[in-house]
Amino acid sequence: MESIYRSPLRVYLVLGMLGLVGIWSALRLPISLFPNSTKPNIRVCMPSEMAPETFLRAHGTYLEAALRGIVADDLAVDKVTGSYLPRETCLEVLFKWGNSPQKALREVQTVVTSFAARLPPETRDRIRTFANQANGGFLAIVFFSKTRSLDALYKVLDPQLSPQLAKVKDATNANLWNPQQHQLVIELKPEAMAAFGLFPNDVAGVLQAGLASYGAGSITVGADALSIEFPRPAQTAVELKRMPVSAGRGRTVTLGDVARVDVAVPVESANVFKTNGISSLVLFATPKAGGNVKAMAEEILAIVEKAKPFFPADVEYKVLVDPSEFIRSAVTNVGREVALAAFLAVVVLFLFVGNARNVATAAIEIPISIIFAFILMRLSGMNLNLISL
Repeated sequence: MESIYRSPLRVYLVLGMLGLVGIWSALRLPISLFPNSTKPNIRVCMPSEMAPETFLRAHGTYLEAALRGIVADDLAVDKVTGSYLPRETCLEVLFKWGNSPQKALREVQTVVTSFAARLPPETRDRIRTFANQANGGFLAIVFFSKTRSLDALYKVLDPQLSPQLAKVKDATNANLWNPQQHQLVIELKPEAMAAFGLFPNDVAGVLQAGLASYGAGSITVGADALSIEFPRPAQTAVELKRMPVSAGRGRTVTLGDVARVDVAVPVESANVFKTNGISSLVLFATPKAGGNVKAMAEEILAIVEKAKPFFPADVEYKVLVDPSEFIRSAVTNVGREVALAAFLAVVVLFLFVGNARNVATAAIEIPISIIFAFILMRLSGMNLNLISL
């Protein structure tokens, strides 16, 4: 160390290198619109055909106990609460202050995955585990066309955008949503079911057989491999209606006899989003726990801009909410205010000291110490929070 201080050039080189590391650390800091003002909150939601009380007794009590028993080096569960509704169950796991949201999410996912084998198939296959972020920010973009329906527009844009959106590392939920997307709606007829002595499980087995496709191996030619797959028996709603259902005693009825089968927009998701009076698709993205919302927004906007030349001429889009724009504006304002404050500090210091050399030294030391602080922030995993825009 003494040899370094004897050579001013070496000191300047070390300070310069540390300054570059500090600037790099500042640019790599995760940025969020607001500070983390809530405890890590992880939600587990799953559909259920059971009555709420039955699901609570059969599965909910044990899953809540497993979640309360999460033990890790730096994680501590504060509270677990459950909301048991007729068609869906949601559990909320609240961790204590200072716990890492990423680690909390991983631990909850591990517990839920190990417990899922005890759940019914219709519940096990549709479990959603996610971090409930109240102040993480989001990105919203709408796509619309004056000549195409939403379904036609979705068929054009989804293959171009969805594969790329799935690669955005800072996003926990980034997808193109069609609010009027048609789904297969099946409603059982209670009178017909009772007349034929059938139960919902009997119909569920027919649906699984009619909608499932099966692999039949592959053919390899040189370095290329071609997969062979048997298509699902029912390709349309009409074909699904004709699927046979065994009613016992040698009787066979069709699915259409005991259930209403239709392709329509479900009532619970019949939403409409319009831009300039035109129905629109919505690209919605939220950052993962601890993710960089600015990087997420900029990456998704770059994906859209890259795909734009391949859009049909009648397709337009509009950015509704862009957190990266707010953040850039905030950072610019902060930088301008810091520069002005530093200038005024130097002027006041010169008026009191009266020595230009000493003032210049102080003017260099102050910003360098701030830059060095970014290195410690980067090493400690801190976020740069922007409260005011």
